[in-house]
Amino acid sequence: MERSRFKAAVWMVLVFAALVSALPCAAETPPLKVSGLAFGDIYWFAQSNNPAYQGQNGFWLRRAYLTFDQQWNPAWSWQVRLEADQTDFASTTSTAATPFLKTAFVKWDWAGGQSLLAGLQNAPTCRFYESQWGYRCVERTPLDLEGWASSVDAGLGLQGTVAGLPLRYEALAADGSFQKSLPAAQGQGKRFYLSLVCSPLDCLDLQAEGDLQNKVNDSQDGLLTLAQAFACLHGGPCRLGLLYAQRDLEPSGGQAFARQELVSAFGVWKAGDRLSLFARVDQLLWENDATNAGWTYSPAGLPYLELATGRHTLGVAGVDFAALDQLHVIPNLEMVSYESQSGEGVPAQDVIPRLTFSVTY
Repeated sequence: MERSRFKAAVWMVLVFAALVSALPCAAETPPLKVSGLAFGDIYWFAQSNNPAYQGQNGFWLRRAYLTFDQQWNPAWSWQVRLEADQTDFASTTSTAATPFLKTAFVKWDWAGGQSLLAGLQNAPTCRFYESQWGYRCVERTPLDLEGWASSVDAGLGLQGTVAGLPLRYEALAADGSFQKSLPAAQGQGKRFYLSLVCSPLDCLDLQAEGDLQNKVNDSQDGLLTLAQAFACLHGGPCRLGLLYAQRDLEPSGGQAFARQELVSAFGVWKAGDRLSLFARVDQLLWENDATNAGWTYSPAGLPYLELATGRHTLGVAGVDFAALDQLHVIPNLEMVSYESQSGEGVPAQDVIPRLTFSVTY
């Protein structure tokens, strides 16, 4: 069933592109661009907080993308991206990759560097950190990993630069249906995003970003706010990043206020033409216990890394070897340590050696 849906989606995109190419202006329309990305791991759960994962090992295709881009004219363009992933590597019944639509938007460029986007598009929350971190194939951004925000949302976006200033902005008014903690079937209201990136020096980028949503979970009205500050220093063979993020939840109906905090730091060093070293540490904190605030915090529940509930510190480090420009082989080690919960013991550490690959085409 998944394969037939994926084939149907591909054929829809190709038919749409063929119809566009048949328009009278087709002679001046650049051709359809097709590109892709796939990455996965050979993994071993040397230790896991989940007994079901303990000792497991194998091959895991985490993501495969197929992207269609076309520039209708200098002002108008569109993109459709299909994604497939293995939703549960622990399954004993199926290891088939599940296809779905990742992005689908139309873009209008106007007024000297300003752009208007409509449709399912990349959300501002994670995009800039991910571009500077540079190793999505190894691990998601911290906010995506913890389930605080999704990488995409559906709505109307505006982005561009401010004339005469080293300042870029990105705003999005969206449906919020693609947020991990709020299932789309519940109709969770709207989410608004605003990101500002300032580059006071050629080697320094500073970002301030905030989200506002009028639901705190799939059934509870209230106010969810997310704010983050990110700095990235880059020059020569090195780049360093530091992130602080805070999420506040104010449920309606008299339930208690809850706050969570997260910090993240990474470093990347290009040691040679085809060799780079990297490391990252994330720490999840909160000021008051989410359970006492009337809601239960649960991490994103990723199929390849099932984080235990509670405060934890994640570390990942590795070596990136570019066998080809299109092929990267990345041995790495990911570890997660946990703090004790009230009335509970300390969950076991996660220790996961992996050999990650990334292929572009």
